[in-house]
Amino acid sequence: ELMANIRWSVVVPVRGQSPDLGKLVAAMERQTLPAAEWELLVVDDGSTEPVRLAPGNRIPVKLIRQQPSGPG
Repeated sequence: ELMANIRWSVVVPVRGQSPDLGKLVAAMERQTLPAAEWELLVVDDGSTEPVRLAPGNRIPVKLIRQQPSGPG
Protein backbone atom coordinates (compact mmCIF):
# COMPACT_ATOMS: atom_id res chain seq x y z
CA GLU A 1 0.00 0.00 0.00
CA LEU A 2 2.90 2.36 0.72
CA MET A 3 4.23 1.89 -2.82
CA ALA A 4 0.88 3.03 -4.25
CA ASN A 5 1.78 6.64 -3.43
CA ILE A 6 5.26 6.55 -5.02
CA ARG A 7 5.30 8.55 -8.25
CA TRP A 8 9.06 8.92 -8.72
CA SER A 9 12.07 6.71 -8.02
CA VAL A 10 15.56 8.16 -8.05
CA VAL A 11 18.06 5.34 -8.63
CA VAL A 12 21.72 6.06 -7.85
CA PRO A 13 24.22 3.36 -8.88
CA VAL A 14 27.46 3.41 -6.87
CA ARG A 15 30.59 1.33 -6.52
CA GLY A 16 32.79 2.28 -3.59
CA GLN A 17 32.28 4.97 -1.00
CA SER A 18 32.02 8.52 -2.33
CA PRO A 19 31.91 11.79 -0.39
CA ASP A 20 29.49 13.01 -3.05
CA LEU A 21 26.86 10.51 -1.91
CA GLY A 22 26.24 12.55 1.25
CA LYS A 23 25.92 15.70 -0.87
CA LEU A 24 23.40 13.96 -3.10
CA VAL A 25 21.28 12.85 -0.13
CA ALA A 26 21.42 16.38 1.31
CA ALA A 27 20.24 17.78 -2.03
CA MET A 28 17.41 15.27 -2.17
CA GLU A 29 16.34 16.31 1.34
CA ARG A 30 15.66 19.77 -0.13
CA GLN A 31 13.31 18.28 -2.72
CA THR A 32 9.97 20.08 -2.81
CA LEU A 33 7.81 17.08 -3.74
CA PRO A 34 6.07 15.49 -0.76
CA ALA A 35 8.31 12.72 0.62
CA ALA A 36 5.47 10.20 0.25
CA GLU A 37 5.54 10.62 -3.55
CA TRP A 38 9.13 9.62 -4.26
CA GLU A 39 11.90 7.30 -3.13
CA LEU A 40 15.69 7.35 -3.22
CA LEU A 41 17.35 4.03 -4.06
CA VAL A 42 21.13 3.70 -3.76
CA VAL A 43 22.36 0.55 -5.53
CA ASP A 44 25.81 -0.66 -4.44
CA ASP A 45 27.11 -2.57 -7.47
CA GLY A 46 29.55 -4.94 -5.80
CA SER A 47 31.82 -2.60 -3.83
CA THR A 48 34.72 -4.37 -2.12
CA GLU A 49 33.86 -2.37 1.01
CA PRO A 50 30.09 -1.95 1.43
CA VAL A 51 28.77 1.55 0.88
CA ARG A 52 27.52 3.17 4.08
CA LEU A 53 25.01 5.95 4.40
CA ALA A 54 25.51 8.62 7.01
CA PRO A 55 23.06 8.33 9.91
CA GLY A 56 20.43 10.99 10.49
CA ASN A 57 19.03 11.38 6.99
CA ARG A 58 15.73 13.24 7.03
CA ILE A 59 14.42 11.14 4.15
CA PRO A 60 14.23 7.38 3.80
CA VAL A 61 17.03 6.03 1.63
CA LYS A 62 16.93 2.40 0.50
CA LEU A 63 20.37 0.84 0.14
CA ILE A 64 20.41 -2.17 -2.16
CA ARG A 65 23.54 -4.33 -2.44
CA GLN A 66 24.17 -6.61 -5.40
CA GLN A 67 26.98 -8.58 -7.02
CA PRO A 68 28.94 -6.57 -9.63
CA SER A 69 26.98 -6.29 -12.82
CA GLY A 70 28.28 -3.15 -14.50
CA PRO A 71 31.53 -2.39 -16.37
CA GLY A 72 34.75 -2.58 -14.42
